[in-house]
Amino acid sequence: MSPDVSQMPAGRDLDRAVALAIFGTDAPHAIMPEWNLPPFSTDIEAAWELTVRVRLRIAAYVQVEDGHPRGGAFARFVRKGEAMVDRPTQTWEAAAETAPLAICRAALQAVGGAPEP
Repeated sequence: MSPDVSQMPAGRDLDRAVALAIFGTDAPHAIMPEWNLPPFSTDIEAAWELTVRVRLRIAAYVQVEDGHPRGGAFARFVRKGEAMVDRPTQTWEAAAETAPLAICRAALQAVGGAPEP
């Protein structure tokens, strides 16, 4: 069973889960030692690179707010629906203490969750 991404804390385990789920076989850790794994969950620049990859993968747009009432930060990926192909609008969102953490949690939801450990 996949871990509950809404409760995953920032850190190396979440960074690894993000790399596997979002980048798959292109994951930086697949060709680099773990100490070189980008700090997606703690660094806004690394997290922003993640949003670009998710947006391309699922054709969604992203919204990130800092200082949001639901948590310190809030991230949302939205894929617009298309009536011609009977696809409803989908939204994946997360609130967290920091923007990078919220982005990671929302991104994992958008691609189907964290892979099995």
